[in-house]
Amino acid sequence: MYTASFAFFEALWDAGVTHCFVNLGSDHPSIIEAMVKGQREKKGRFPRMITCPNEMVAMSMADGYARLTGKPQCVIVHVDVGTQGLGAAVHNSSTGRAPVFVFAGLSPFTLEGELRGSRTEYIHWIQDVPDQKQILAQYCRYSGEVKTGTNVKQMVNRALQFSKSDPQGPVYLCGAREVMEAEIVPYSIPQEEWDPVELGGLPSKAVDKIAEALAGAKEPLIITGYGGRDHKFPGALVELANAVKGLRVLDTGGSDMCFPADHPAWLGLRFGSDEAITTADVILVLNCDVPWVNTLCHPRKDARVFHVDVDPLKQQMPVFYIKAESRYRADSLAAVGQITDQLKSDKLASLLNTKEAEARGMQLQESYERRLATIQAKTKPSEDGEFGTGHLCRELRRLCPDDTIWAIEAVTNTGFVHDNIQPVHPGSWINCGGGGLGWSGGGALGIKLASDAENGGKGKFVVQVVGDGTFLFSVPGSVYWIAKRYNIPILTIVLNNKGWNAPRRSLLLVHPDGAGAKASNEEINISFDPSPDYAGIAKAAAGGDLMAARVGHVEELEGMLKKAIETVQGGQSAVLDVKVTTASKRTCRIDPPSMSSHGDAVPEASCDSGSSDVPELPPPPNPASDPSLLTGDHEDDNPRSPPPLHDNIFKISPRSAMKLLSSGVEALTRITGDIPPTQQQHEPYIIIGENSQPLNLQHGAITRKFYSKKPPPISIEDYLARLHRFCPMSTAVYLATSLYIHRLAVDERAIPVTRRNCHRLVLAGLRVAMKALEDLSYAHGKMAKVGGVSEVELARLEISFCFLANFELVVREDALQKHADVLREGTSFHVLRQGVPTLTLNRRPKERILTAEGKENEAK
Repeated sequence: MYTASFAFFEALWDAGVTHCFVNLGSDHPSIIEAMVKGQREKKGRFPRMITCPNEMVAMSMADGYARLTGKPQCVIVHVDVGTQGLGAAVHNSSTGRAPVFVFAGLSPFTLEGELRGSRTEYIHWIQDVPDQKQILAQYCRYSGEVKTGTNVKQMVNRALQFSKSDPQGPVYLCGAREVMEAEIVPYSIPQEEWDPVELGGLPSKAVDKIAEALAGAKEPLIITGYGGRDHKFPGALVELANAVKGLRVLDTGGSDMCFPADHPAWLGLRFGSDEAITTADVILVLNCDVPWVNTLCHPRKDARVFHVDVDPLKQQMPVFYIKAESRYRADSLAAVGQITDQLKSDKLASLLNTKEAEARGMQLQESYERRLATIQAKTKPSEDGEFGTGHLCRELRRLCPDDTIWAIEAVTNTGFVHDNIQPVHPGSWINCGGGGLGWSGGGALGIKLASDAENGGKGKFVVQVVGDGTFLFSVPGSVYWIAKRYNIPILTIVLNNKGWNAPRRSLLLVHPDGAGAKASNEEINISFDPSPDYAGIAKAAAGGDLMAARVGHVEELEGMLKKAIETVQGGQSAVLDVKVTTASKRTCRIDPPSMSSHGDAVPEASCDSGSSDVPELPPPPNPASDPSLLTGDHEDDNPRSPPPLHDNIFKISPRSAMKLLSSGVEALTRITGDIPPTQQQHEPYIIIGENSQPLNLQHGAITRKFYSKKPPPISIEDYLARLHRFCPMSTAVYLATSLYIHRLAVDERAIPVTRRNCHRLVLAGLRVAMKALEDLSYAHGKMAKVGGVSEVELARLEISFCFLANFELVVREDALQKHADVLREGTSFHVLRQGVPTLTLNRRPKERILTAEGKENEAK
């Protein structure tokens, strides 16, 4: 019997669809009959069926398959509920431009047995909805219904035409049981008449204009996102970059490998923010959805911007616009080729071969080398064996095969992953196409399945790098069952940082000084502590036939990675649950952490660098300044505790000392609350000389230098981590700075430590301690840049800190040891007897203000 359902599968096969990812239900009797018939009668000429216990995984597998090959595959789901089960995966396919064909049945429309397929079950009434297509219509390039078997092949091919035409994406077709059960006369259609729509190149005037602009630019920039979907695009873009010396290429979105990391023009992957965007004088946006985020950065006013895209108006985005003098709907590969050819003309070749152009090329090479060195410097494991995503990914890149395909869903760690994987081969990097977390499990399976199919057997090695929260979204119970049943071995790396970091980043971007900014991960409900056994979940789903392991120390990492790689190459999947140190919380300046286009490290966020002389009045003091409270009483405010210490301070690692400094300052800020600075005095005052006035007249002007208008949107721990990353300091410097601040705040009551001034106090203290105790002192300009202040302000902070400390800066070893012991014990300071410290600054600067320890030493 030749039914509409059998014709449906024939149409899929003839159109090039080789796999169907199925999740079947009561609407599919004729579909199941056609499957059995086709698998028996048309072996090798019928789509392969892959059973998927979850719709998210099914859709993601088809998505991954299409992302690698450009060939749409079929997903079959169950009426309205299965359609809804596709959910976030359809969003990913739509925004990620992945061609996928989705088919779902409809509840029967006859009740009395009038036709084969009439209602036979209770559920047929429950699942009958007014317009099932509308569930997914806004995400699909086309949605339709098969109403008769006599044109089912035409309906299938019409949907596939939309799916394969740019901008590519998912399509949705549905059909009722009665229609799909209908017996029809076998027929065929000429497949060559159903090719997708092809885009052309740029108009000749556009080619001339863009080529001339690039040739004459001093800081040209190309921003791309999807160009690498065509595997010929990266090579074409390299040719263009070679022609325009000094041209840089930035990927904002990271959907595909658009430009190789071994080329000096490579700026890496960023999500809508990079210094290169703000400095470029000519920008060519190529096939990119979000070239920049306006609230984070934007091109300079006189920059010339050209936008070339398959969909420059972004018809499915209600709000979209970018500054551009010209926009063109064109194929990016063709456009790049046209522009490169035009640059070879005699007129433009002369502009490209000047001494100035040669100098730009040399500067580009130098900045590229600095960029790579900076990336590598960030990945060094700590002395206690902890390591971050960067080090992990460098090891993966070193140990995995050179042509590995990376399926990435690292969310807030994506920038670190890309910086250290540094993909160079077309098609080797595939990132989740949208915001529907959970893609990478099924996506990696689809990519591996496609690679094996394209290579006629054993394909390329596939690695999934996924965050711990996203791993749970991916429905691992289905993913690893499918991997086992269909022999699709992949290596999964779970980045375990015990929670979702993305919601905190979003919170800080909107409420940098809100209550949530100071709350623990548990309070804002993003913590996964205690941590699930992620690898164990996968192993259970695979019936035990899977390598599962946890890694938490750098000494274990290499050996475990080698074992996992060998396991996967042997045909068995492996899941490594890797404990990585938590990355700095993203803030409102650069996201994710980036480097400047010239290769120098830039901070993730700067402290409020506005004038600190006249800060706005803060709110009333926080109740935490109650005199009965100790610093140790607030440990639940911040779950991050200082590390255990050695008895000898010289055995403490600099990073551990830095954490002690951080925890001590945080404790002070929790006790103090938000205390306003003293009011600005307008009368002149004298700081030095015989006529110097008492310190209480000077004090307000000095302390106001340390206050920001509002608390900086970065925690003191993350701020110190940034300082240490770019300007690492010694154990003695960190402990001495902590001692300085505690003397000023607790013993001498010279200044209350609050969230408005702690960053500047720490920065100034570190600067002073380096000069007082050691020979090492970083360049003033570098220290200011990393600290997020101007050079003038850093100098002012430094001298002000010296005056507050009365120039008592040399600290003895036993004093550092005693201070470290106090910090370790958690009873860091004396009880603050008053909410606002009473200042006892009525002496002249030349009079020594001695602590009890100082008096004791002087007596000796």
